[in-house]
This record gives sequence, C-alpha cells and structure tokens, in this order.
Amino acid sequence: MSLVLDVPVDRLATTLAPLRGPRTDAGTSLAPLPLRVAPAGDGTYEVLDGFKRLARWRREGYTHVPVVVEEDAGARVVGKARLLEANTPRRTVSPMDEARVVRSLSDDDQLSPTQITKLLGRGRGWVDRRLTLGRRLTPELGRHLDEGRLSATTASTLASFPPGEQTRLAESIVRHGLRAREADALLATWRAAPDTATREALLRDPRSATPAPGEPSVSPLGPT
Repeated sequence: MSLVLDVPVDRLATTLAPLRGPRTDAGTSLAPLPLRVAPAGDGTYEVLDGFKRLARWRREGYTHVPVVVEEDAGARVVGKARLLEANTPRRTVSPMDEARVVRSLSDDDQLSPTQITKLLGRGRGWVDRRLTLGRRLTPELGRHLDEGRLSATTASTLASFPPGEQTRLAESIVRHGLRAREADALLATWRAAPDTATREALLRDPRSATPAPGEPSVSPLGPT
C-alpha cells in the first residue's frame, strides 16, 4: 500500500514537466490529491503527476505538500514511463505527450526503439509513430494534437510533409472540421495533385477529395 507523505516543496523537482502538454491537470480538475513522485536521490523527489497542483500550492505559500512515492521509479528512464502511467487512468495524456516522452527516451537517454517498446510495454509500430510525431511534427501542430483538434493518425501522416505544407493542410482540416476519413482523403489527394492550382482548390474545398456516395463523379479536381 502506498503511503501519503508530507514533503517540503523545496525537495521536489519538476524536470519532467516539459514532457507534458497544456492538458496537464486541466484547471477544472485541480483536486487536492497527493502528487505522484519518484525518488531522485539526496532526499529529493521527481514529480510524475501534479505539476499544476504543485505550482498552485507554491503560489499559495505551502511549505509542505502531500505526495505518494513510486518506489520502483527511481531510474530516470523508468520515471518517464511512470509519467505516462500516472496520468493514463484519467485520460489526460495526449498522443503528443507520449511522443515527447518517447523522443526524450530516444534522444536524451539513448534508448533504441526496441528498448523503448520493452520499457513502455508498447508495440514497435506505436513507438515508431510517436518518434515521428516527436521529431517531425511542427510545434503548432503539436498544440493542435494536445488540444484534440487533430487525431494521432492524421497528425502522423501530416508529420511526413514539409513543415510549411503541414501548417496549411492542418489549417484546412481544422477550419473545415474534417473527420479522420476526410482528412486522410485530403492528404492522399494532395500527394497525388499534379500542380499548384489543384492543391489550392483542395485547400479551399477539402471535401472535394471525398465525393458523397451516389453523386456524379464530377470534381473540380479533374483526373486527380
């Protein structure tokens, strides 16, 4: 059974906070729950869950805060895995949060994709897709993914485009409220488009890439 301890705030580190996006501890759910932490050595603890709660308590002048210690998360790489696990039950982790953690494990901790799959208990395809998101998706689109305006599948496809094209395509997808199937059709048709005029027509009317069933096969995109 995990015990709740009162720990001085100056013994809490938040170096893992950049791996969480803006959905962390949404303001409407800042319940006074204990923070989840892992031993970091020298009597200090690394925060795994509750970054905004800790920030609020600091602003309010708390000198000690309640924590639950994850004793098996002492190693830094294991702590990153626990960062995802700590938030999964409340569905506060976005695919972009996962991508940040996977990229950090690869770039900062020098873990191979195979080692990451074993650490996180995920498949190789999942790890490869998160690495693509972490390394190639533009920061603006990362925010869209954090806030649920793009699906993980659509964002993974967008990450294969040059940054400038990512931005324009995502703007069209979000502005027109495309569903995943419609977004996939837009991106596939964009790849096949033979000229700039066709691509501009797609951005103006992305649903022209998916004619409704029963409609005549006449499209402003022509043979594309």
